Amino acid sequence: MIYLLYGDETYLIRQRINELVADTRALNVETFDGDAPGFQYRDFLDALNNIPLFAEKQFVLFRNPPFLINKLNDQKIENELLSYAQNPAYSTELILYNEGCNFNTALSLYKAFLKNAKCETFKLLDNRSFYQNAKNMIKNAKISIDNEALDYLINACNGKLSSLYQFIPLLKLYGEPLNIHSITYLVNRNIEDNSFKLVNAINSKDLSLSLAILKDLYDSGTPPQLIIASLAFQFRYLFQVAYLNEEGMTFAQIKNQSNTKSDYRLQMALKTVEKQNSQDLLGGLAALSNLDYDLKNDDDLDPLNKLEIFIIKYIKGIYASN
Repeated sequence: MIYLLYGDETYLIRQRINELVADTRALNVETFDGDAPGFQYRDFLDALNNIPLFAEKQFVLFRNPPFLINKLNDQKIENELLSYAQNPAYSTELILYNEGCNFNTALSLYKAFLKNAKCETFKLLDNRSFYQNAKNMIKNAKISIDNEALDYLINACNGKLSSLYQFIPLLKLYGEPLNIHSITYLVNRNIEDNSFKLVNAINSKDLSLSLAILKDLYDSGTPPQLIIASLAFQFRYLFQVAYLNEEGMTFAQIKNQSNTKSDYRLQMALKTVEKQNSQDLLGGLAALSNLDYDLKNDDDLDPLNKLEIFIIKYIKGIYASN
């Protein structure tokens, strides 16, 4: 059996996967990620034909399979995938699903798998269904929250259960009953933390992670201008640390000059700028300023697309030493 699960509501997709594999032992569940570095098609094709251990069926899960997104350049691999789509192994339950990307419906491989798969679509819920599901999710997590704070949290999630799901561990750690003041702080702090992670990923030249974090921020309802402002704040701080480090200052001197309160934050910043120079960071900061101006003065621009282009250009060094 082949399952093709797709749609914008990744939380529901993952719930469905959990339902499908619920009664299967872990040794009979193999997972693949098309975005993972080092992914090999041969490993995936071999897994499809493995014999289940002490069971009739095995599951092979594949997140964002590249052959359903872009055309393959390897004709032999494409032929093997096409052959499997037409004649899948009886003992293998293959689950192909998307997360943060769209399948390319024009591809011949997509059409072949579509023809022989059980397809399930997971669209974003309407407002009423989303609100009810969100309330149930909060209730099941045993989180105490007043109605005003709940409304704020739900609005911040921009209609996506997957965004709300990401907040659950943070809300549970808080412990105390949540009101509008505490939930505002936690939501904004989450944005700040994700912005810090995004800047680290960008400066580590990790394109896939950078774009994934950006997508999470955008999907959670974070306004594009706030994302840019958060990035600019982090870039400005890293520029300051990089410049002072290049001047030969000690850790204590940098901490004092940059007005950094936390040793850990400064240690992380110094690690981030190890392979960067201050002028590269300054070029990125200037590009963010220009992006902010463009978005404020042209309503037709796609904010997410423009932010993705900024990240790609920065990682490729296009803004370097400008």
